[in-house]
Amino acid sequence: MTSSTSGLIGNFGQANYGAAKAGMAGFMRVLALEGMKYGITVNVLAPAALSRMTEDLMPESEETAVRMAPEKVSPTVAWLCTDAAAKVTGRQFCVSGNRTTLLSWQSDVLAEKDSMEGPWTVQAIGEAIEASMERWPKLLKPMEV
Repeated sequence: MTSSTSGLIGNFGQANYGAAKAGMAGFMRVLALEGMKYGITVNVLAPAALSRMTEDLMPESEETAVRMAPEKVSPTVAWLCTDAAAKVTGRQFCVSGNRTTLLSWQSDVLAEKDSMEGPWTVQAIGEAIEASMERWPKLLKPMEV
């Protein structure tokens, strides 16, 4: 499936496009889970390359044309179709130039107490969450050219 960093990471001014592309990633994750027992693999690729769609976004230069050539995305796409990638599923790849990046989710427990106890107070949960904020991952920006 083809998505975009606008949906996987976010990009200012592209709420509708980003939401649609994020939906593709969510759809892929569910299809990957459903397809596993049948050996069906599903991944999402967020390509960045010079094209008619991006010509207004990227500076026109010989260097950009070389650096962001569409054929530099193709090898990752082709590899995902090989037997070597037969068990690669449910993954998000960002591909630009000669770089392929795996974008993955993580889950960090911010606050926890015995579930047999009463609920957190608003103040106590707020303090626990605030105390964890320094270790939160930094917000990502789309890949730079």
